[in-house]
Amino acid sequence: MGGGRVIDVYPRHAVASLGAWALYLDGSHSALQKARRRRLVTHTRARGQRLLVSEGQAEPWETVTTPPNPAGGAMSSCPVERVIENYNDCIRWTQQTVPRLYAYIFWGAEYWLLRESSGDPRYMQAFGRILEESG
Repeated sequence: MGGGRVIDVYPRHAVASLGAWALYLDGSHSALQKARRRRLVTHTRARGQRLLVSEGQAEPWETVTTPPNPAGGAMSSCPVERVIENYNDCIRWTQQTVPRLYAYIFWGAEYWLLRESSGDPRYMQAFGRILEESG
């Protein structure tokens, strides 16, 4: 088998803010993004390569990070549901590759620890759920 293809997956991040408002770029479901993914899968399969997600977004990407850990809430670019959604999306669109997705690295563990130390275990629980269901 040939080498591998390494990609980063950050489907949603803030690009501008004004006070408490932020503008987000979310191209995860756009026709352009779907076409790019199709090409990636085709090239990976044609070359007999493995596919590795080296940075799967599992933490917020905001223009302003104060506070980075809002009590009772989450930063809009990556609430806990998105950790699971981002992972599941990658698994779904890479099921066409042979071999399938080789590895998925969750980028954000330090954020999960910050949340947990502040009394919000949801990110760690989501990660645990993904591990349980993928094994």
